[in-house]
Amino acid sequence: LSAQDNMSTKSINLDEEVQILEEHINEEKVDGPSAPDDIQKDTNEDQEQEEDIAMPVPQVKVGPDGQIILDEKSLVIETTGTKKSRKDLTNSAIIVDDGNDSVRYGICSKKNKRSKEWSKE
Repeated sequence: LSAQDNMSTKSINLDEEVQILEEHINEEKVDGPSAPDDIQKDTNEDQEQEEDIAMPVPQVKVGPDGQIILDEKSLVIETTGTKKSRKDLTNSAIIVDDGNDSVRYGICSKKNKRSKEWSKE
């Protein structure tokens, strides 16, 4: 009888553990308050991810007269690094170099004289 009692208490303990786990899972499922800004950020991130996931293949369209048109924008693959560097360039200050401050090495240097070769003596 003690083995049956032991089995029944184990099954009761398992049922209690399952209930506790289900309660924890249900508590975690509760959504917190979300602001409209958060929603916009999520949609923007989703759109960027979709653009990154897009296949790098040329896009072809059919014109109204049945002519095949190749989209030239789809021929260039722009990575996130390229996008970032392009943004950095547009936001950076413009530096103008008029060439007056450049260093010109070797223009004014003298020609080295060669020493005479040694005689056989």
